[in-house]
Amino acid sequence: MFEKCRSNYMRVLLLLTVAIYISSLLGSTVDKAAAQTGVVSGSVVNVRSGPSTGDVVIGSLYKDTRVNILAQAGEWYNIQFGQLSGWMHQSVLSAQSLPVTGTPVAVPVQSQTPTVTLDGTKMTFDVPPIIEKGRILVPMAAIFRSMGATVDWNQATQTVTAVRGDTRVILPINSTAPTVNGAVWKLDVPARIVGNRTLAPLRFVGEALGGTVVWDAANFRAIMTSPPAAGGNTGQVEDNTAPVVAVTISSTVNLRGGPDTTYDVVAQANSGETLRVLGQQGNWYLVNRGERNAWVAGWVVNLIREGEAMPPGVKPPVVTPPVVNPSPDPGSQLDGLTISTQRTAEGLKIVMESGTKLKTEQSKGSGSISYEFTDCQIIGTANRQEYLGSSLVTVQGSSQNDNALVNIKFPTWMQYKTASENDGKREVLIIPNYVSEVTRKAFGSSGEIITIGSTGSLQYTSNISSNRLEVVFNNTSIGSALADYNYNSPLIGSMGFKAQTGVGQTGTILTLTTNRAAKFAVGPTSNGNGITVMFIDQSELQNRAPIVVLDAGHGGKDPGASGASLTERDVNLPVVLKVGQILTAQGIKVVYTRQDDTFLELKEISDIANFYNAAVFVSVHCNGSTSSTPSGTETWCYYPASNPQLYLQKDERYNLALRLQQALVASLGRIDRGVKGGEDKAGNLSVLRCTTMPSALVEMAFITNPTEEALLAQPQFRDKAAQAIADGIAGYMHAYVKNR
Repeated sequence: MFEKCRSNYMRVLLLLTVAIYISSLLGSTVDKAAAQTGVVSGSVVNVRSGPSTGDVVIGSLYKDTRVNILAQAGEWYNIQFGQLSGWMHQSVLSAQSLPVTGTPVAVPVQSQTPTVTLDGTKMTFDVPPIIEKGRILVPMAAIFRSMGATVDWNQATQTVTAVRGDTRVILPINSTAPTVNGAVWKLDVPARIVGNRTLAPLRFVGEALGGTVVWDAANFRAIMTSPPAAGGNTGQVEDNTAPVVAVTISSTVNLRGGPDTTYDVVAQANSGETLRVLGQQGNWYLVNRGERNAWVAGWVVNLIREGEAMPPGVKPPVVTPPVVNPSPDPGSQLDGLTISTQRTAEGLKIVMESGTKLKTEQSKGSGSISYEFTDCQIIGTANRQEYLGSSLVTVQGSSQNDNALVNIKFPTWMQYKTASENDGKREVLIIPNYVSEVTRKAFGSSGEIITIGSTGSLQYTSNISSNRLEVVFNNTSIGSALADYNYNSPLIGSMGFKAQTGVGQTGTILTLTTNRAAKFAVGPTSNGNGITVMFIDQSELQNRAPIVVLDAGHGGKDPGASGASLTERDVNLPVVLKVGQILTAQGIKVVYTRQDDTFLELKEISDIANFYNAAVFVSVHCNGSTSSTPSGTETWCYYPASNPQLYLQKDERYNLALRLQQALVASLGRIDRGVKGGEDKAGNLSVLRCTTMPSALVEMAFITNPTEEALLAQPQFRDKAAQAIADGIAGYMHAYVKNR
């Protein structure tokens, strides 16, 4: 706990230093605006963290909202509304000068937890929403189920699938490319697991199933509305299931080359214009304006649905066909085609998409494939290039007469597959990940480290016996891997790769055998684009004494984390002594690092465990935070690939931590914050790094949370925690420790 507190202090100090530095830089480029107020002119307008569309969205404001303007940088205004402070473009904000009344006061950073209402009812979650990189992440499953969807979790693939009516949402954890009915929704921040719950970006959760979400910045609240009932009109005044046929412009808005703010601005539409809608992707609409098709964001326009009359004084959209020679039939209209690339678990995806069904012809050559799309014109970026390892993949698009041509080139040895999706509106070429490198490094007298690198995130399964390892890499071609490797190693018998056989499969199999029984450990590399295989002669492993070393965190002059009236020092020792009593009664030998209120240096704690050559080490703590909000139980372990001694204990260390975590959550009923650390440097705590046996550190509950502090003060709660810790240790000893 001491190391974590010190680390957090250093992080805060670094962030403050960076913030002061950035502020000084901005001060040289941002003009103080004369005291002004402004009125939002777009229907729902984004507020960004900086003066460009490349900065993250930190909130949204309704049309006609009045804001204070603090400063100006080029075409961007620094605005303040309530506790929201950020940047808005001048095209969506009408500025008005005011008498100078003094220097604006800086607005403190928003620290409260965002609230969420769905259909007018405030939602409660066992894991609250969080803010990450300027984005709000909310519990996905709870909101989807409240909207009437079924939600499933696939542990093997770490994927959430939600189904409501004809809508199917697939969201892999740590991916920025979830799909809705097969169409990719680009996210700025990936979904992540917090407290055993999946948290995903607010706008995606609100809109993926067809609902709506509006950000109420003044009250730091997301206002969500469920999608219409499956089957059409639900009796509401307006039928939001009717397709959008046109949009009206209330202020100057940008038209882009693709359905995202990352695409270039290709034109601007002016106030009073009405544009015909040709297609839709997410909350973006493909519209026609004169001789150009382009994309406009749904939150800056007013929608006109099929069957609705035009608003008074608004003229129907006028569609002007492209001017070409010879002139086309006046009734013809070319469709827009966008080209994008995506990195997914399947590999590199090159996506060519339109708002209507594509008329496509393919031509395949050596190291190339060409597409010709009839009655299409390319909008947005036409040329792209992507590196897969050191190999280059190029995409070149052009419009010729009434057709769009796309030529994709890649090394001749690369595998690929094609697909037609979304009822023919999308053509996809997928180049699977492939093995890009295989390296070997020895350690000790017989230890071996094999690293397999890939061009993308590797999905794999492994099967281990005493002298054989098999790893199957899914959606991965053999690439630069060899069929056989001959190493001058006393332990390695054979090692090689082969392509996985089977209809529709693109996989690679690694098979490794050893001359003697070995201890194997397999895990992903730190960048996720590869795996590390580590193994050692089984006979070199030290036989450990069937002893459990228990450590009561902090003590003496070090009180640990503190609540309103309780410190860790008051809680940890009685819990540890109770754990020892329970284990001793089961015939398990126990050693304590301390049995009274004394202080031990961190090195002394690990030295005691190592001196006894113990089978297990467990350190018991209470968690703490600068905020009273965090709550729940978590358990830490550590096994970095940079430390072979610890990495070879990867499975044991994780299993010990998992057993402790599951037992504590089941017994205490607090929020499950999960097993943490592993290869993450955040788990680099002295008592986990310096102990040579499988070890774990438990955080029973937050002593800085008033509710959990009151529980930690109760003897019954401490006894339940002690019993859970003892159960976790005993279960591990029975599974992993011989001669216990």
